[in-house]
Amino acid sequence: ARMIVSEVPGTTRDAVDVRFERDGQQVIAIDTAGVRKKSSMGDLDFYSYTRALRSIRRADAVMLLIDSLVPVAEVDLKLASAVLDEYKPVVLTVNKWDLARDLTTAGEYGTYLTKVLPAVNYAPITFITAKTGKNVDAAVSVALSLHKQAHARLSTARLNNALQEILALRGPS
Repeated sequence: ARMIVSEVPGTTRDAVDVRFERDGQQVIAIDTAGVRKKSSMGDLDFYSYTRALRSIRRADAVMLLIDSLVPVAEVDLKLASAVLDEYKPVVLTVNKWDLARDLTTAGEYGTYLTKVLPAVNYAPITFITAKTGKNVDAAVSVALSLHKQAHARLSTARLNNALQEILALRGPS
């Protein structure tokens, strides 16, 4: 796979599969194209967005990367909706936290994200600095844990017990 890398946002065009081993398990990270945030999508933006959607479809778990220094935009909402539509486990991964943490707290930023990304307000939030690698390993661990949980099988008896508990809590309708 080719990758065009530039400091200019939105110029990484191709989704690239990066293979690595984690705790004896083979993992493929799909590094999607950066989708440029503009009011209207040009050709490059449309194609990189389409590639990001394709990557979401083939992923077992999604780490939705949020730039902490830029307000959440329409493209973030669309990607969050796509994650929900595809029933994918998702971790909201807030990047450049080293630069943002002087401006806000993790709790305040988490509250902001749950308001502006209501489609995935159930998702765990991790804070990383990709440039230095800070907390990236922990964020990947959360994504792998969600994937494992999403593929766990429940017995019918456990499911029935859980449903009975829920119905008992709700009371008569």
